[in-house]
Amino acid sequence: MSLSLEEAEVIARKYCQVEGLTWNNGSRIEKDSYYFFPIGYIGSSGVIIDKRHGKLVVLGSGFKLEDQFWAYERGLIPGNVNLKILAINRELKAVEKYIFRTLCDNKLPRNFRSLSLSNRRSLKKELKEEAKFKAENLPCELKGVFLSFDMHWFQWVEENSVFDYEVFECDCT
Repeated sequence: MSLSLEEAEVIARKYCQVEGLTWNNGSRIEKDSYYFFPIGYIGSSGVIIDKRHGKLVVLGSGFKLEDQFWAYERGLIPGNVNLKILAINRELKAVEKYIFRTLCDNKLPRNFRSLSLSNRRSLKKELKEEAKFKAENLPCELKGVFLSFDMHWFQWVEENSVFDYEVFECDCT
């Protein structure tokens, strides 16, 4: 199934109506697998409608549109995904630090700052050991990670062939 521009516009207009937004007659953009409609409000640059299944994805306003298109095309947007690192080609320590940061984002308890210093150090030590283990024992999968804000990191990863990866949709409900 491939949505036509008209079908995608119906989805975008319905979104505007439901959310109480004003339709913007700005220029639409068509890419190979999706359409972009510049439906703007504070914090959003518009929406993507995927041609395959009609899924609507709201883009933020903090990054250039072309960067967000790049990230969407690689599965980094929207939201939580599963990241599988297949091979590290270079910069092992940088990748290890990225894995550590990702583990911290997902595994540190909300009350982390209120824990005793020794408990905080112990938790971070465990996560550093886990990150090192994952980086040295590929492939490794990081489940339910939010990669949207990491698009520039992944551009660097791709441009410099730092590591090979796959991104999968996550059922993180």
